Amino acid sequence: MIIVYDVHGRILWISTNADVEAYTANLRDQGYRYLVYEVDADPVDVAVGFYVLDGSLTERPQAAISSLEIQADGEDTAIITGIPEGVSVSIDDEPYEVSGGSLEFTADDPGTFRIAIDAWPLMPFEAEVKAL
Repeated sequence: MIIVYDVHGRILWISTNADVEAYTANLRDQGYRYLVYEVDADPVDVAVGFYVLDGSLTERPQAAISSLEIQADGEDTAIITGIPEGVSVSIDDEPYEVSGGSLEFTADDPGTFRIAIDAWPLMPFEAEVKAL
C-alpha cells in the first residue's frame, strides 16, 4: 500500500499498485510525499483514521467527553479532553478558544447544546450536551 500525503500529513490518496518501485519513482518525479506501508490494512480505515507524522503512519487523536447530560445549575460539568492547544471549539456555532487540552462545559439554564471541534489532525468531534 502506497500512502500519498501532504505537508500536514493529511492522506491524499492510497494506491495498492503492485509495481511499487515504478509507482513511487513516478511520485518522486512529481514531487509527492509518500509512505510505503507493508501491513495488511483496509485503505479506507487508514485514510480516515490515520495521518503521517514524521514519516510514520499515526492514528489521529480523538477528543472525548465525560457526560452528555449535566444539571443546569452552573456547577455540574461535562469535560471534553484531548483538545489540541489553541484549537477553537464551537458551542452552538459560537467559537471559543481552548487552552490546556480540555474544556469544562457548564450551563445555568436547561437546554441542548451542540459542541463541535474540527481541527486537523484531530478526528472531527460533535456532541450534544443536555442540561436538565
